[in-house]
Amino acid sequence: MKKLLLFSLLIFTSLSLAQAQKRKKEEDKKSNETTTTPPPPPPASVATVVSADTIKKQRKPLKKEELDLQPAFSNLDKALLKADSVYIMDFPQSCCATLPKNLVKLTHLQVLNLPSAELVELDSTIGAFQNLQILNLNFNKLENLPPAMANLKNLEVLYLQKNKFKTIPKVIGEIPNLKILDLSLNTALMLAGTLPPEIGKLSKLEALNLGGNMLTKLPKEMTNLLELKSLQLNVNRLKEFPLEVLKLSNLEELNLRKNGFKTLPKEISSLKKLKKLDISGNGFSQIPESVFDCTGLEELDLSENNLTTLPAGITKLRNLKELNLKGNKITPEEINKIKNQIAFIANVKF
Repeated sequence: MKKLLLFSLLIFTSLSLAQAQKRKKEEDKKSNETTTTPPPPPPASVATVVSADTIKKQRKPLKKEELDLQPAFSNLDKALLKADSVYIMDFPQSCCATLPKNLVKLTHLQVLNLPSAELVELDSTIGAFQNLQILNLNFNKLENLPPAMANLKNLEVLYLQKNKFKTIPKVIGEIPNLKILDLSLNTALMLAGTLPPEIGKLSKLEALNLGGNMLTKLPKEMTNLLELKSLQLNVNRLKEFPLEVLKLSNLEELNLRKNGFKTLPKEISSLKKLKKLDISGNGFSQIPESVFDCTGLEELDLSENNLTTLPAGITKLRNLKELNLKGNKITPEEINKIKNQIAFIANVKF
């Protein structure tokens, strides 16, 4: 019996060795074929598609608390050495007129900072970064944005301050999860005077900065921004209070500084969640009583107007913590009277 078992084992071992040798020969043959006849490189158009496909397979974005622990790279060459673990790129000033070609290799990017980079064009490569959450393009020379921006499904924060837009790129309205948008100081917008209706598609937008754009009106589609909490409209040319704002029922902060209108609609009191209101530098000679029906106000800036006194209604604002009255025409005697009225306010500036 022992001899029979030993004989069987020898036969099994011999067969296994034979099979292993056969497999090795086949693998060597394939290896030689691959080495001796390499496939031709794909054309540029195919390479681009491959890059996009690769990026689609990238891992899920890091959570905020994880992202906060990641290092920020400012040198692209060094970042490429660790491409698989780069989540934040901070490019230096005056670095590039267009996006560097190799940037697309950083497939897990979630934060891309290019302020003052001297960018004159943003090509379709930007659409490949589907994990991107924050994109800072402040202080560049962009006149438009590529349609590929619509691919940035995870983008939540977009900074476009002080570029050369003559009209707001319509593609911005196609970025579905945008929460913070800064379009301030694009003074060339004075030619358009308003925003495209596509702005109304940003249903998740919470903060919008349109300061310093010389806008004369707002589109009616603004009323669709029902999640908006902060709206900056300072230093524009809105001669009348934009009634579209009254529909933004979740608004907590409203900046209307230096526009040129001298009255406020009574309906401003409908903004029940308003906590911060800045109507400085508008030439108001008196404040409508309706402002004092915004009883949730915590900060009120009335500086640089033509006020000579304050209505008694100020006492309704029991939640007020800061009141700015600098640069008005309130006499010292009147100030002494007002002080008793507003003694409950912690911080008052005359």
